Amino acid sequence: MNYLNKLKNKKIAILGIGYLGSNIYKFLENKKKELPFELIAITKENLKIIETEAFDYLINCAGNSGDFREDIIGTIDSNICLLIYLLKNLKIRCRYLTISSTRVYGFSNVDNVEYTEDDLSCSDHLSLDFIYDGSKKLIESILINCSKNLSYKISIVRLSNIYGKFNKLDDTTLIKKAIKCSKNKEILETSENRKSEKDYIYIDDAIEGILKSLLIPTGNNIFNIASGKSASIENIKKVLNIKVKYLKENKTKFSKISIKKAMAELNFKPKTDLKTGLQKVINQEGCANGSYKTI
Repeated sequence: MNYLNKLKNKKIAILGIGYLGSNIYKFLENKKKELPFELIAITKENLKIIETEAFDYLINCAGNSGDFREDIIGTIDSNICLLIYLLKNLKIRCRYLTISSTRVYGFSNVDNVEYTEDDLSCSDHLSLDFIYDGSKKLIESILINCSKNLSYKISIVRLSNIYGKFNKLDDTTLIKKAIKCSKNKEILETSENRKSEKDYIYIDDAIEGILKSLLIPTGNNIFNIASGKSASIENIKKVLNIKVKYLKENKTKFSKISIKKAMAELNFKPKTDLKTGLQKVINQEGCANGSYKTI
């Protein structure tokens, strides 16, 4: 049975209609043509419906990502403060899913370490990166420790670096900056070490993993949703055929994410490799921002 059939005659809400949320919304909006269910977009403007409406499923995509270093207060507000509000007011019949990050694992100095859902790294709580990474860890801890008192189930998705179907190309993430340089025939300048590697997942694969994490599990669960294959700037450079100017390079670090659990329990299998995904981005015009139904 198609896992999406569990949405039939259900009411699902997407909280946060940014890059990720808008793409999930668009995907589900298309599915409504063949499967009856109610789809609601929740934004800052209509957030108060949380206090009056009940949902079968809610996916929380809210939260700063690319600009978290510049907007510290906004990052805490959209992660921790929003979660507290939701836990006090949510009325859900089935499952709540929140987007976390594979950044909770930190990075390894050697390339043979693969992070599973049971792994967590120590981190410097005084570093700027901890504002984002630490807030995701705290979100996870709050949800897992509160879950026994909730009437609904919890899914936590640790998502790696998403790309594809961008609304715009800017410098908020390294991969967007690299793609922009490729389109504009510019030189990419970066302080990242040329040997460092991290995971990149194409948006369509990420959406499939998120929805499977929402609809398939029976209990509370945590899943890595990633490609399972790491890449360096040198790999991206070859695919995009760009020149890279390495500034003062940071030390080499690796982030290899295991997706064995998601593959076994969700039948999750990424379909788009980095080369194919980047070629799709180069050829696309962007992601349509359709009209979103709110209450």
